[in-house]
Amino acid sequence: MRNCPSDIIVEVELGNTTTVGPLNWEEPEFINPCNFSMSVTRSHDPQTSTFNVDDGITRVSYRATLHGYHSECSFTVQVKAVDTTPPEFLSCPDDLSYVAEAGQDGLQITWAEPVVSDASPTLVESTIRSGSWFPAGENTTVTYRVKDEAGNGPVKCEFQVYVAASASTRSPNDLEVVKT
Repeated sequence: MRNCPSDIIVEVELGNTTTVGPLNWEEPEFINPCNFSMSVTRSHDPQTSTFNVDDGITRVSYRATLHGYHSECSFTVQVKAVDTTPPEFLSCPDDLSYVAEAGQDGLQITWAEPVVSDASPTLVESTIRSGSWFPAGENTTVTYRVKDEAGNGPVKCEFQVYVAASASTRSPNDLEVVKT
């Protein structure tokens, strides 16, 4: 026997497809030097067989029989689902602006957390969490980063939070005088 195929691993995108085939591998060659009648059986046909992620590892086997003697060849086919697509933010807050009331030096600001979609579990990190304190007179960038367990990413979502000081909390030097 010659040319027994090596094990075959096929990767498919997680969540897209789970079945592949036919794979069209080169079939082994069984040597019959005397040209006697030889029977060859196979478990899978390279021209028509399909394989599924849920099958795990499938053993493909060939067996040639000549006058009671057997020669065998086998290899495995595995379809693996892999995640190569980065996560995606389905929503990201718009920039937020607030005015602190007189006597306040800032505000506690909340927003709807960004929504993430991915085929794999994700890890979302943020520079500042909803419900944090924001000082008056400052513009703050809030950044969310997400990556998935497959290592895709990070992808980010950014928005600004600005808390203006109310006119009565500003110093006289900050006020603009308008003459009419």
